[in-house]
Amino acid sequence: MILIKIFVVCLFAGAWWRSKISRTVEPSDFFFISFLVIYVPGFLGNPSGNSAYNQLALSPLSAHNAEIGLSLAMMAGTLLLIMRREVERRVPFLSPSPGRQISSRRHASVSIIAISLSVFLVLALAFDASYREYKDYVLQFFSMRLSGRAYRFIRVYWFFDSFVVNSLLERARYTVFPILYVLSISYLVARGRILASILCAALFFLLLPASLSKLPLVIYAGYLLTLCLTRYPKLLTTGWLVVMGCLASMLLIAGLSLLYHFQYAGSVAAGKVFPVDLAFQRLWGEPYSIVVRYYETYPKILPFTGWDGISLFARLAGHDARMPDLEVPNVILGPDAGSNPAVFFLAGYAAFGQLGLAVCAFAGFAGLWLIDIIGRKLHFGVVRAAYIAVVGVNILFLNQIALQTALLTYGLGLIPLALLVVDLALRYTEGSATVRAG
Repeated sequence: MILIKIFVVCLFAGAWWRSKISRTVEPSDFFFISFLVIYVPGFLGNPSGNSAYNQLALSPLSAHNAEIGLSLAMMAGTLLLIMRREVERRVPFLSPSPGRQISSRRHASVSIIAISLSVFLVLALAFDASYREYKDYVLQFFSMRLSGRAYRFIRVYWFFDSFVVNSLLERARYTVFPILYVLSISYLVARGRILASILCAALFFLLLPASLSKLPLVIYAGYLLTLCLTRYPKLLTTGWLVVMGCLASMLLIAGLSLLYHFQYAGSVAAGKVFPVDLAFQRLWGEPYSIVVRYYETYPKILPFTGWDGISLFARLAGHDARMPDLEVPNVILGPDAGSNPAVFFLAGYAAFGQLGLAVCAFAGFAGLWLIDIIGRKLHFGVVRAAYIAVVGVNILFLNQIALQTALLTYGLGLIPLALLVVDLALRYTEGSATVRAG
């Protein structure tokens, strides 16, 4: 079985590499590289999904079915990538359009408009008492002045009834705010004023997307880092992205090992806990273990969710929505075990089994292709830089959420269209200015 799995992985990775018409990074590359780094080590090295870290006893049958499922998903991706390569060879329209740089003055105007809209949002939100109180706690959280008890109380109980905090800010955090964020600082980044960019980015982050969680901080730092890398095209290539992905993994292993060494100092000294081994299991064993847990849950313990796994369809049918990322840990780990987010096509498995997984995987990879095509058709460098920064980083969420959630909540359906509109608006205003000058 291991030889078959290695063959499937090589076929998938090779099809992705050969499907590229250039070595310049496109948004979909962020997913392919992160997926290979996150899931393949566990798929090849720990197919049972059991480890000293999770202390589970998942059945061999579930592990075997999970191996088949992940292989099926990669084969669906391989088929789509081969189709992509052949179609792009024959359809010149799908090739990247020649980009253009806008004038410094127009670039500054774009950033000023984005900043103005951001300031308007902050002032409008400031009228809401829950927003002001929430941001006060956010500042305490990031300045390490918020007690653990207060933190848990606020996260679990306090703001569930606040529309501004729980609906508006949550929905805009990875959709509207990232567009304003990168466009606001893009002029400073393009001029090489990195320190000023970081300060402006920090101010924007604290006032709008920051929450009582470290995840938004990591994601917005990723937007900024990727935007800065767009100034150096030689670094923003597929090869360098692979290298950076591997380096990031090594740094995470080192950081987790150090954390576990201090966290379990007594057990480490007694030889009961091995920090490096634990870090490897956490980073590369646990993500694939979640895949096996889905196969342990459906349909062995719970029936497939069907269309009720999609909230919109469940509401239309008058049913309660079923959420696999919550059902799986409740079954495997027990009540109040949190969530087990997984790679996007597992929602297809939870709904309709292996056929649902294959269809969802093919649709997801086709969606990634469409996202790349939209990015190629952007005309102006400033919009292209914003596109690769925001869409590329948001695509990473496909490693832990369902496809429909990524399209709606995490902006993969909205952001490409919004930035395409910005690009078209810049073309229109440029044409109008040319006509007036003539």
